[in-house]
Amino acid sequence: MEGYLSKEGGFVHSWKRRYFKLDRSYWMYLENSSATQPIRALPLSTITGVEFATKPGHDHVFAVKTSALGGRTFFLAAETPEEMNRWVLALCESLQLPFPLAEGETRARPPPLNPMSEPGGGEVNPFFDDTVSERGSMMQASAEAPPSYQESILSAGHQQLLANRGQPDASRAGGGER
Repeated sequence: MEGYLSKEGGFVHSWKRRYFKLDRSYWMYLENSSATQPIRALPLSTITGVEFATKPGHDHVFAVKTSALGGRTFFLAAETPEEMNRWVLALCESLQLPFPLAEGETRARPPPLNPMSEPGGGEVNPFFDDTVSERGSMMQASAEAPPSYQESILSAGHQQLLANRGQPDASRAGGGER
C-alpha cells in the first residue's frame, strides 16, 4: 500500500505531507511520490501498535507506535476516514494485530483482506469482540451494542477494499500529488 499522509514531526511537531509505502518488510516515508530514497524506513518488526488518535486541528488521525527511535509514536492524518481505515487495516493485517477501536467503541473485528491469513480459513474469532476503556485496556463487549459511526465507516470501507482488490487505485491515477 502507498499514498500520501500528513505526518507530525517528532521534534518540532509541525505537520508535513509525506508519501508513505508499506511492503512486506518495511514501513517507510519519502519526501514525495517521485523520491527514490526514503526519509525513514522502519522494519515492520519495530512497529508495536496501531491505534486511532486525536490531534487538535487534524481529522482522521491514527498513531503508529514503534520500538525504534526511543519508542517513538508517529501521528498521521489521512484526507478521509476511509483512507485512514485502509491504512490502519493494512498495517494491522501486515503485523497480524487486531484492528483498533476508538475509545468506547464496540464491534467485531472485520474479516481479513486475505481469508487464509486467519486461523481456520477466515472464521470469525470471538476474541476480537472487544471494547476500549478510557485507559485503553481491552474488555469483553456485549453483543447487543448498537453499531457506531466508526464501525459503519469501517464496514463500508472494508467492503470496498474487498470489492476492489486487484484493481488499480483510482486515487493514485496520474502519480502526482493531490
